[in-house]
Amino acid sequence: MDRQIEAVRSVTLGLRRLAQDMLCDPHRHLRRDLEAATACWRRRHDRREHPAGTFDRQSRWYPGDSERQTCCDSVRGPSRAWPYSYMLHCRSVEHVAALYGVDPTMLRRATRQAALDIDALLRRRVIEETREVYHAA
Repeated sequence: MDRQIEAVRSVTLGLRRLAQDMLCDPHRHLRRDLEAATACWRRRHDRREHPAGTFDRQSRWYPGDSERQTCCDSVRGPSRAWPYSYMLHCRSVEHVAALYGVDPTMLRRATRQAALDIDALLRRRVIEETREVYHAA
């Protein structure tokens, strides 16, 4: 009986903590997914990460089971002339959004904001280095 009471208390405590977390930041889980999707899209866009898939004998690329989403159904299948049609789609915002379960519009906004943040950081560094060179002379 004591074990059952302790189990109920621990579950209740866990639920209470989860509820407090959700009240403090109800969009935390969505933000994590959006950040992960943004990072994934940037890596795929920069060709540092590749979608999971295989090539057939004619060098046409097909997505793997873990990569395939419902958005892939609207993409024209690969041919000899266009062997990477699925691969290009799997690098798109729409596909990465479907992969991570986020809204494509929100992912586009997040990628634009990330690019603006990077540009601002680079500008600040250039200005600081220019000042250092100017003051050293």
